Amino acid sequence: MKNFFKKITGSDMNYEEYDEDVLEDGEDNSLENILDEEEISVDLQVDLYEDADYLYIKGFVPGTTTDNLDIDITRDMVTIIGSRSEFSEVSEENYFQKELSWGSYTRKILLPKEIDIEESDAKIRNGILSIKLPKIDKDRKRKIKAR
Repeated sequence: MKNFFKKITGSDMNYEEYDEDVLEDGEDNSLENILDEEEISVDLQVDLYEDADYLYIKGFVPGTTTDNLDIDITRDMVTIIGSRSEFSEVSEENYFQKELSWGSYTRKILLPKEIDIEESDAKIRNGILSIKLPKIDKDRKRKIKAR
């Protein structure tokens, strides 16, 4: 593990000292345990754009199904939590190059305009997540008569 951190940071610090870290609830929080977990955090890249009535979010989510994807929406933020599962039929020693990202991801997107939560929609097709968010028209006016 020391070689791993030396390659990334250039530091000769002894990271084995951190193995003594254990949370009060008994969960092992050692650096070695965190790095050995199967799920590694990966980036979720998205596009955010608009038309006259909607905001749209699109992102690449290959290997993600609706079963391992959660989308939380508020009027001004979208949080996407999911995971990409690797289906490897090749053993590690047979790879020459391995660039694909697998593991869990979380992305919080601050929206430039308020949206209608109830009318929002999301779908996955061909590895692309598409979220359609109807904008709230704050300038819309309506006159009413008092009775």
